[in-house]
Amino acid sequence: MVDVAFGATAMASIFAIVDPLGVVPFFSVLTEDMSFAEKRDVISKSCLVATATLGSLRSSASSSSRPSASRSPPSRSRAGSSSSAWPSR
Repeated sequence: MVDVAFGATAMASIFAIVDPLGVVPFFSVLTEDMSFAEKRDVISKSCLVATATLGSLRSSASSSSRPSASRSPPSRSRAGSSSSAWPSR
C-alpha cells in the first residue's frame, strides 16, 4: 500500500535539494497548520539531515575517487597503435 505522507515528504525533499528558493511555497503549504516553534524545528531538522546527507555523499565520493595502493595506473598506448580507443587516420 502506498504511503501518501511518505511520498509527499520525499517529493518535498527532492524539490528542496533541486531548488532551495523554490521550496518556500511548498514549505508554507506543508506547514501551514504548525506553530512557529514547530516550523523552526522542521527547518532545523531539515538542515541537519541535508548537511549529514551531503557530507556522507562527499566523504564516500572522495574516498572512492582516490586510487588504492593495489590498483595500477592506466597504461598509455603508443600513438598509432591498433589498441588505441581513437580511430586511426
